[in-house]
Amino acid sequence: MERPGKAVAEEAVNDPGALAEARRKHPLAERAFEFSVRLHKDVDNHGWVPDEASSEHPVAELVTTVMQTAAKLAGALHVKDYPPPARFCGHTIARLKRAAGYLNDAQLAAEVCAEQALTEPAWLAEVRREIAALAAETDRIIGELRERLARGWD
Repeated sequence: MERPGKAVAEEAVNDPGALAEARRKHPLAERAFEFSVRLHKDVDNHGWVPDEASSEHPVAELVTTVMQTAAKLAGALHVKDYPPPARFCGHTIARLKRAAGYLNDAQLAAEVCAEQALTEPAWLAEVRREIAALAAETDRIIGELRERLARGWD
C-alpha cells in the first residue's frame, strides 16, 4: 500500500511549488497556533499552574482550550482549496463551530482566572482581547461560508 504522503513528496520533487501548495496555511489558524504556543510558554515561565494542579485548573483549562481551538481551526482551514467548494462548506462550518465552542470555553476560563486573580491582570486582559478577536474572525468566516453555501455550486 502506498503511503498517503508519498504522492505529495513525488510531486514536490517534480514541482517545488506543489509542496508549498500542499502545506498552505490559513492566517487565522496560524494566528491561533502561535497564540497557543505563546500562552503555554508564558504560563510555564510564570508558574501559574502548580505542579499538583489538575487539568481543570482554570489557567490550565485556558491554555488547553486555546490549543484545542488552534487544532480545530487548522483542521478546518489548512486545506488545499480555500475557500472550499460549496459542497464542502457545511463540513468546514461544523469544524469552525467546534473551534468557536472552544473559544467560548477559553473565555469562561479566562473569566475564572480573573475572578481568582491567578495571573497578572495586564497579561490576562491581552489574552482575553486575543480570544475575542479570534472568536470574531471565526464568526466572520462562518458567515462567509454560510453565504457561499446559500449560493450553491460555485
